[in-house]
Amino acid sequence: FLVSEENQILDNLLRQYPQFYQDTFFAMKLSVETEWLKLLPEGPDKVEERQTIISTKIDFLKQLQLYFLDEQIALNDARLVTVRLINEIRDLQTGDAVGVNELFAQRLKDYGNFLLFLNTTNVSQLRGSSPEVQYEEFKVLQKEEISIEKALNVVLGEDTLEQPTLTTSDILIQIRKDFENLGAANLQFGAMTDTGQQLVDVSGELENTSFTLKYDWDKQLVSNVRSGTKLLSAEPVRLGALPSLLAPQQATQETKETQTQQPQAEMTKAEKVALSLLIQKLKANNITVDPKNIVISDLDKGLFVINGATLTENKKVQIAFVYQTKGDIVTSLIVRTPVGDRKLTDTIKLAEVSPAAEQAYAEGAAEKAAADNE
Repeated sequence: FLVSEENQILDNLLRQYPQFYQDTFFAMKLSVETEWLKLLPEGPDKVEERQTIISTKIDFLKQLQLYFLDEQIALNDARLVTVRLINEIRDLQTGDAVGVNELFAQRLKDYGNFLLFLNTTNVSQLRGSSPEVQYEEFKVLQKEEISIEKALNVVLGEDTLEQPTLTTSDILIQIRKDFENLGAANLQFGAMTDTGQQLVDVSGELENTSFTLKYDWDKQLVSNVRSGTKLLSAEPVRLGALPSLLAPQQATQETKETQTQQPQAEMTKAEKVALSLLIQKLKANNITVDPKNIVISDLDKGLFVINGATLTENKKVQIAFVYQTKGDIVTSLIVRTPVGDRKLTDTIKLAEVSPAAEQAYAEGAAEKAAADNE
């Protein structure tokens, strides 16, 4: 299953780093996905894995839009990657999963304007103006929302098949599958009046822990997550984070029942990959830390809390800080010095942590030496 792990690593990189949004990198990823699918026997599991890959590619399309409008991806790269991803999605769709394919078309229903914008915009138009401003002006000029099918017809130069009508029943079936794939049971859903309704009330149990929440089926986000009367997360987080949110509640219940400390919930594959990548990045910046001292605060936002770390080349310098992959920034840096802990309030780059910690430690050591000589 090394191919699967390699694919997970590539997914993680693409979710966090716009510099990888190039056609050559996605071509490499396609070869890994193709190799992985070849290893799976024909059957429901392979169909499900194919649909998971499609869903991930749709996530990449939406992430690409954010990166491009934020001027983090070049126009030509955005065009090449977008066309590649759409063609790959269409190649992966199967005729025996019509309901699922309708859902994917629904998730891309608002992508037509952006796709046509990429196709009709040239580099000279973007000079002296931001892509975001140009895109807003483009949308104003459109008399109506451009469907993804019409945009594809223009970009790919071919007619696309008419999509079957999506019903609320199709959506509720997919929502049930989303939660059952996590192991949830006793699921109940609130009323869904039309396919334009993004949020659906969901309640159920996961590993004997009850929960209620609101589910954005289009973006696969959960919010207002509660267990009993306790609010666990008001802000939207990925559906895959639900087991982690409920894990502390499960541990509390088990402790009350057994009066013994239970082991922490096992990390997901995505969390393991993220942790491995982070440790490598820290080592490259002269920082050593035990994986047990890293807390994954928010995987989707790339937010980590590092405790009990040391400088690789100077083990006497102990540090703790909060690291965010977006922007490669560090906040709340605390350095343990001979005269006590010092907190650096400035936001700095990860590469600046080691010299900043060395300086803070040296100043503390100098103060202690001066005090000892008095």
